[in-house]
Amino acid sequence: MEDNSQNKNRRSSFRGLGGKPFITIEYCPKCGWMLRASYMAQELLTTFTDDIKAVLLQPSEINGRYTIRINDLEIFDRKRAGRFPEIKELKQLVRDVVNPGKSLGHSDKKD
Repeated sequence: MEDNSQNKNRRSSFRGLGGKPFITIEYCPKCGWMLRASYMAQELLTTFTDDIKAVLLQPSEINGRYTIRINDLEIFDRKRAGRFPEIKELKQLVRDVVNPGKSLGHSDKKD
């Protein structure tokens, strides 16, 4: 877990030149993960309309890859986690970087 000063520094770097951060979902097309990536992109665009510039779907040249980045910060890696992210989890990860004060409604509730 990062301390608050690290989180503040990370957030300010994403808005450094007055621009909004962008999200990249890199997925393995040979694995058939484009639909999953597009669903996650749609959810992020809907939830973070005012907080992000864009979501890029990037076919990976590396088999089995499914990573999610905000600018250059990797926030999720399927291989490292051993699974895909739940949409609730992904929204929380993105929110914590792009707009920590944002309420996610039901996605903030603990299971």
